Amino acid sequence: MAANLSRNGPALQEAYGRVVAEKSPTDWALFTYEGNSNDIRVAGTGDGGLEEMVEELNSGKVMYAFCRVKDPNSGLPKFVLVNWTGEGVNDVRKGACANHVSTMANFLKVRAAPESPRTLKKPGSKQMNEQKQCRAESG
Repeated sequence: MAANLSRNGPALQEAYGRVVAEKSPTDWALFTYEGNSNDIRVAGTGDGGLEEMVEELNSGKVMYAFCRVKDPNSGLPKFVLVNWTGEGVNDVRKGACANHVSTMANFLKVRAAPESPRTLKKPGSKQMNEQKQCRAESG
């Protein structure tokens, strides 16, 4: 089944718009599913950077984080898509959601190829080994 972006479309568009708006303090938005459906909803937004966003990732969910970061070399904004699959997500759900990252990348206008999965570390905690993919695009 395909990911459904229309049920919560206005809220999804608003969260996306706040992250990409040049003057907006919002620098990340987190998206997940409504229950076990394929309906994507906004799980949260914030202005505390990647450190704050990582704290919101849930080990029992499939989530998509969209973040604005500043390129240290050029000073230009870059946009990163993190496809988070927590270690507590069952294999059936992982399989059902596996192709949804391309739908989210299209919605969020992320164009670059995925990087290899790496480990995320929450500030002040042990490493978390949940699967994810990162995508980046210059703004």
